[in-house]
Amino acid sequence: MSDPLQLRLTPYDYQVKGIEFALAKRYSIIGDQMGCISGDAVVIVNRAGCARRMSLRDLYRKFHSDSWRKDIPTRMSSINERGILSLNVVRDVLAKGTKPVLRVSAEREDGTQYSVVCTPDHEISTPAGWVRADQLEVGGEVLTNGIKYCGICKTETTHSTYKYSKFFGECRPCIYRKRSDSRRGGRPDGDGYVRVGRGTTFHPRRTTGGVYEHILVYEAYQNELPLADYLERLSRNDLQGLWFVPKTHAIHHKNGNKVDNRLENLEMLTHSDHQREHAPIDHIKGMKVAPARVTSIAPDGDIDVYDIVMSDPHRNFIADGVVVHNCGKSLQALGLAAAARAENVLVVCPAFLVFNWRAEIEKFLGKEAQDAFTVVSYDNLRKIGTMKGYDVVIADEAHYVKNLEAQRTLAFHTMIARDPPEFFVGLSGTPIKNAVPEWYSLLKLCWYGGGYPEFQMYSGGPYGFLTKFTHRRQFDVNGRTITKYEGLRNPEQLRALIKPVYIRRKTADVLTLPERVTREVLISESADFDAQMEAVWEDYAGGKNKNLFASTKAVSALAKVKFTVEFVRELLSEVDRVIVFTDHRQAAEEIRASWQVGEAAMIRGDTPMVERAAIVERFEAGRIKVLVATIGAMSVGVNLTSANVMVFNDFPWVPADMAQAEGRIHRIGQRRVCQYVYILASRQDQVIYRTLEAKKKLIEKVGV
Repeated sequence: MSDPLQLRLTPYDYQVKGIEFALAKRYSIIGDQMGCISGDAVVIVNRAGCARRMSLRDLYRKFHSDSWRKDIPTRMSSINERGILSLNVVRDVLAKGTKPVLRVSAEREDGTQYSVVCTPDHEISTPAGWVRADQLEVGGEVLTNGIKYCGICKTETTHSTYKYSKFFGECRPCIYRKRSDSRRGGRPDGDGYVRVGRGTTFHPRRTTGGVYEHILVYEAYQNELPLADYLERLSRNDLQGLWFVPKTHAIHHKNGNKVDNRLENLEMLTHSDHQREHAPIDHIKGMKVAPARVTSIAPDGDIDVYDIVMSDPHRNFIADGVVVHNCGKSLQALGLAAAARAENVLVVCPAFLVFNWRAEIEKFLGKEAQDAFTVVSYDNLRKIGTMKGYDVVIADEAHYVKNLEAQRTLAFHTMIARDPPEFFVGLSGTPIKNAVPEWYSLLKLCWYGGGYPEFQMYSGGPYGFLTKFTHRRQFDVNGRTITKYEGLRNPEQLRALIKPVYIRRKTADVLTLPERVTREVLISESADFDAQMEAVWEDYAGGKNKNLFASTKAVSALAKVKFTVEFVRELLSEVDRVIVFTDHRQAAEEIRASWQVGEAAMIRGDTPMVERAAIVERFEAGRIKVLVATIGAMSVGVNLTSANVMVFNDFPWVPADMAQAEGRIHRIGQRRVCQYVYILASRQDQVIYRTLEAKKKLIEKVGV
């Protein structure tokens, strides 16, 4: 590429520091978390001149569904360079998983209250500029979208933003009262169009509400029939020889009045041309930014969060009436490429982020910069075969290459060791999920650049690293000696080893979650059961039969089912519903079978998504008392705040999986104390439970 890469946007101070860190270290990891917003946040979306309110979660679903035409831009309000609200194009809507959040509440002078739930690092607009949510102060101010008034009735409501409308700035009821001149006397629907139901049963465009009258008027004209005769043929299903508006076209009202269905006011346009005719104006009449005083800032649990990629240069949007910013760590990686004057850049990322990265490149560097970039998924990296010739290599979600036994990790290490680029940067908000050994691969990637002497003593292989920073345990399985590295040793030295190549700006780790009670229940099912479990434990502890541990975990889960069911029945005398989690499918089936049809439902990994949604809806509505689920099937993406009691029949091995399952009820919308019950029936159960707790603590000790 002839012209050097150049950022089109000015990075914020913390992003400049990230770029400078990556440039100075040459090989590094940026662990910043992208600021995100609650999926329950309400946003106002404008498509083809029509504004709709919806949750951010619903926007994500619709934006990525086939039901929304891709040639019709989706717009939302942003603050432009003049300091007023404008309608800006949405480039993408991202689901960012489950993260700790803060609830920021504010109040205007007129008493209007606002509340936005976001991650601590999400920036919010203030009179003094953009400020992270965790750096706001009670008593300070944030900017809101103010209040929208109808120019006629002065009521707080939405109003017309159509650029040619005679009724610009007026609400729909006022418009309809002024122009209720529908030729057939029909009543406008929610979008302002008149629908005709009688006689249109067999029309190809028939929906529950009927067929738009303006379409019928135009088709009757094209078929050279009076409208009444045309409707009569439709009612008889006499469609042969009739002409219908093609699905690729729309009927446009020339004067912008949706109820003026006179033929001379109608014309047929392609959907793209129709959308351009309905393009919104560049500002929103009757709505301006207004300050609100911050009344409280408090942790609000772990929830599913989302983010929106807005078009340059107005990288902000309105969520729950508050002006918030969107910008992630990708800008820092692209800033490194620009600062390094790179001519060939390789971006490796999960498959679902390939398209997003291409959009980010165009957004931050311009369309012409695409030629300098190769964007591939981790699974397709081997098809490239080499990193030779690349000045900068960016590994997004770098924790994808933390497992040295995985083929994609081996391929990545082989290629970067053979042909090391001048710069490498790994991006990850969650570099360590389960255990300290996962750090080795990421740190060794930073060693290949030659500027990380602190890692030299561990570069020959993971053995020295694991021996230094974990506890080694050996046992025999079928005559083979198995070595496992667990726990944490020398946390201060590990932190010192990581620090030279790792930068992370994150405060969510220090958040505490209020209103949470845990209870451990140790049971004894029978003398035979206790003897069996004790015998298994003695064999395991004595090193006689280590391979029994995994299989007896499932046996123990099944053995506890009877007690768990009885325990839940007792709970239901005090609460209206309970969630039961298990790590094993057969245990879930037996727990579910203990209740009559209609009392309980089950979600497993093979439960279809449509059926899952229906089960959750019935549970939230109170039509199901017990919801049984396997941890892997329902630990993320579900809000179950109608319940506040969760029982674990048994446990997974990974702390993050356990925490995500617990987060189904301890999240935004929960107003009661969350109660967690852990059923322990053997020493093995206790070992797993204690191991989970130990893993959580060692992750906290590393401080990352």
